[in-house]
Amino acid sequence: MAGRTHGQRAVPITSGLKVAIWAGGLMRHLVRFDQLQPRLLTPMTLPARNPVDHFAELVCLLGMVPPQRR
Repeated sequence: MAGRTHGQRAVPITSGLKVAIWAGGLMRHLVRFDQLQPRLLTPMTLPARNPVDHFAELVCLLGMVPPQRR
């Protein structure tokens, strides 16, 4: 298949390489989700409304997951 560089055709690549790169990224995100779980599901030590860093970390992680293309 045709490779892409800045939206222009480049040196041809194999479909396997494209899938391997895609799968590698998804595997890294699964590891990140596993590492996030203990921090996200921890009860608060003090009653407060403003510590939202665990939710911010989740939102940033979800923002890094690539969208599904159809």
